[in-house]
Amino acid sequence: MTLRIKQLEIRNFRAIDHATIDSNSTMVVIAGPNGCGKSCVLDAIRLAKSAYGGYDPHEFRHWMGEFQIDPNSPADMRKVLRDKTKGARVRIAIELHAKEMEYLRSHAADIGERSAVGILLAGVSFEEWRQRVQASGQQAQQVISQIENLANAISTDLKNRLQFNVHQGLVDISTTGSLSLSSNVVLQAVWSIYEPQNIGIIDYHGPQRHFSRESLGGVHLSLKTQEEGQKQSVLYNYAAKYANIKTQNTSFMLSVNKEGIRLRDGSCCPRRFKNSSADSSQARNSKE
Repeated sequence: MTLRIKQLEIRNFRAIDHATIDSNSTMVVIAGPNGCGKSCVLDAIRLAKSAYGGYDPHEFRHWMGEFQIDPNSPADMRKVLRDKTKGARVRIAIELHAKEMEYLRSHAADIGERSAVGILLAGVSFEEWRQRVQASGQQAQQVISQIENLANAISTDLKNRLQFNVHQGLVDISTTGSLSLSSNVVLQAVWSIYEPQNIGIIDYHGPQRHFSRESLGGVHLSLKTQEEGQKQSVLYNYAAKYANIKTQNTSFMLSVNKEGIRLRDGSCCPRRFKNSSADSSQARNSKE
């Protein structure tokens, strides 16, 4: 069980005048004729997700790029308004699973530091920041102190908010094209972490899927490279998901062999699936 979207409200966004989805189910089916706004619901989810955090640093720009929108141009931003005399709003609420909340609590310090680096040192990766700290002199101490203070504040805020399992975000686009969002450190953390084994992800598949042929000699066996590719295409550039099927399958089998455990039938399964596999075995035994 992973995080799920509990509630979604959309106003004046693209083809949608007003729509609300409330669900306690693990599956929601959206049906309707062409042009009624089905895809706009998914676009609203992607907008909210990318506004709060990205698996990839350029995720928000990818969203804008799909609609030929320059995020620095108010005139371009107004293109998503259905009625140009009114602002647009996307309100979204997610529900976290207990295991996800525990993971966030136990990694609050690391999340706080990563967030602080992103805020104060835009364009600098967390790994590069770590290298700077190790090689820093007296001149860098002031910046280090600022980051540590902000990191502690973010970490404390995150832990306080994790007393609750439902968290809400609000994204507004005004009639002048300016974008604003309500502050929520939990959403910022959840939607910036690409660790499917620990935190549920939003995985988007477009309407067109063209599976390209990949020569066996071209299969890339680097698990790290494969994961980076997945992060960049999970929500945008989704056509890349279908470009290297052999590499994806090979990487999955490598991860199974690297992290795996042996099940009763002798097959191998990643450790992160151990609990679910054990639960399935218990369910089968109870039926028998």
